[in-house]
Amino acid sequence: YWPSFLMAADLQLPRSFICHSHWTIEDLKMSKSRRNVIDPFQLLEHYSSEGIRYFLLRQAVPHSDTSKYKPFIITLSFLLMLLFVIKFTCFFSFLSLDFSFLQLKRFLNTEIADTLGNLLNRCASLQINQKQIYPATPNLKNTTDANILNIINLLSSVSHLCKSHYEDVNFYLGIEEIMKCLREANKYIEVSKPWKLVKDPQFEQDLNLVLYIAFETLRVTGILLQPIVPKLSTRLLDQLNVPTDERAWSNALPYIDSKAGKTLTKLNSFNSVLFTKIK
Repeated sequence: YWPSFLMAADLQLPRSFICHSHWTIEDLKMSKSRRNVIDPFQLLEHYSSEGIRYFLLRQAVPHSDTSKYKPFIITLSFLLMLLFVIKFTCFFSFLSLDFSFLQLKRFLNTEIADTLGNLLNRCASLQINQKQIYPATPNLKNTTDANILNIINLLSSVSHLCKSHYEDVNFYLGIEEIMKCLREANKYIEVSKPWKLVKDPQFEQDLNLVLYIAFETLRVTGILLQPIVPKLSTRLLDQLNVPTDERAWSNALPYIDSKAGKTLTKLNSFNSVLFTKIK
């Protein structure tokens, strides 16, 4: 009925709809007889709203008519929907999702708590980042470090890739691109060993470079995660002290030129971790 209401009020009609087909749980259709129906209130209490948002968008894939899914039953309402599509050139996207508690826990722990949260925890800790700073942009235009070049290349293209995937309702593909950047940044931390650099003052510039690459990765990916986990992204960007007017999609590019880059800023202190692992 919503399109009819909009037409009656002479308001612009939506150009696309995102719908989901029947959710399954562990490859079985939810039913009262099987007692496998999901209780959303229990989910929110145990996994948080951000955790559930992340899982649903991470796990859902565009619907395809395969042997796993029964074809749509042509009903009167479906025929009306088709007529609406034809007349107003409106596009419908159908998402399919199999709900798995094992997959839910795995995604939240390995990707949000470990891959994203651990990168922040490492570089914002007092043991490594004693001055609690987000270093100024170093001159990276002529760097020959293969690890840094790889991360810069990933960060330079990830916003374009995410935009394309999000618009195609392939949220999971956009998230995979974001996680690819974060995993490479974590590998760079392992190779650079900032916990050793911090022990010798003569390596302060090297330490700041490592911190800068990690924080730039977090800043760019934090901006791109805003449509997926808005509250968590806000907490991340707040801790990095990223101004609210620099969190638009156009800001999701790495600064590599010291002359046109960012200046040194202080981190905001938070007592809690970004996302607590699910036990």
